[in-house]
Amino acid sequence: MPSLAWARTMAACLRMPASTLDVVGDARKARQEAEQAKTMGELVPTYLALREKGDEFWKKLRPRSLEEVTRFLKKSWQPLHDVAVTEITRQRVKERRNEIVHESGAVSANRALCALSSFFGWVIDQEHITGSNPTLDIKPLHEEDRSRVLGEAELVDIWLACGDDAFGHIVKLLMLTGQRRQEIGHLEWSEIFAEKRQIELPPARTKNKQPQT
Repeated sequence: MPSLAWARTMAACLRMPASTLDVVGDARKARQEAEQAKTMGELVPTYLALREKGDEFWKKLRPRSLEEVTRFLKKSWQPLHDVAVTEITRQRVKERRNEIVHESGAVSANRALCALSSFFGWVIDQEHITGSNPTLDIKPLHEEDRSRVLGEAELVDIWLACGDDAFGHIVKLLMLTGQRRQEIGHLEWSEIFAEKRQIELPPARTKNKQPQT
């Protein structure tokens, strides 16, 4: 004999519009969507290829930035590569972010989270998921300020250790100018003014977007 609960459930269903009764159909649709969802590992190469070239919606990343984003998405977030993007939740992101803190520190964890946020912005734009970005409302970690710099004696030791080759010259130039590695490593002849004994970097080539001489 049917139970009272069963009878009440059937009575409630009879009062529902017909469009809400396709429970089996809804379940089948949800299952199909889950099966069709791509994993993070499947989508990362496509995203990185886009950021390497850029298009009208996503700007091309500079080589150094692309290198860092690639490292974070392929290595830092590798434990999530086998997970469908529809199943990557805010909680999962926070748990992995906390693991990155223990592995590489707060600075790397913050940069990794930033790379993942941009990646999911693209995932949503491409309609691979319909929900919100799982990195939203995850508070950045506090980053300790740099506590020390090389002393004069240490700089002298490095200078004397530099060989008389291209690498040694680059290291010395970095020490003399205080510029970042990529700013010197990617120098162009148009940025070098021998007659003025000067290097002039345009805003597009500096991290703070300011011209430097």
